[in-house]
Amino acid sequence: MTWGGLGLISAGTGLLKPNVATMVGKLYRTDDERRDAGFALYYMAINIGAFAGPLITGWLGDHKGWHWGFSAAAVGMTFGLIQYVAGRRHLAGRGNTAAFALAPDAMRRAVRLIVVGIVVAAVLAFGLASAGRLTMGRFVDLLTVISVIAPVVYFAVMFMSPG
Repeated sequence: MTWGGLGLISAGTGLLKPNVATMVGKLYRTDDERRDAGFALYYMAINIGAFAGPLITGWLGDHKGWHWGFSAAAVGMTFGLIQYVAGRRHLAGRGNTAAFALAPDAMRRAVRLIVVGIVVAAVLAFGLASAGRLTMGRFVDLLTVISVIAPVVYFAVMFMSPG
């Protein structure tokens, strides 16, 4: 469960931050004087959360029990989700589609490929962990290698794309 949790945290962070920054950018026109202040507020909120979250979770975990610590994190994420859902009607571009969206068939193939990849990786990880070959240290090393290779592959595909 720890590995699954680490994977979900990594994926969630990787999917959240670029998308939120894009949404903040669409709130203001490029010549709007409030644009810089909006980004400053966004980055300040992200950094305060990144600083305070582990402190609160860790303190509660050490002093009250880890169920309290992780429950506090869950409550904070729930409040964030509620705030997003309640305020999303104010977000610019919410009805727009991507400039170079995948065709429906290509999207289905991509989703299938991702699901199959996740299932294969989970079965492989479970098998290796059961055999004692996949330790937490090796898992962290694997995540490090993936986090270096993935952006290189992403940019290679992006720059080779005709769109």
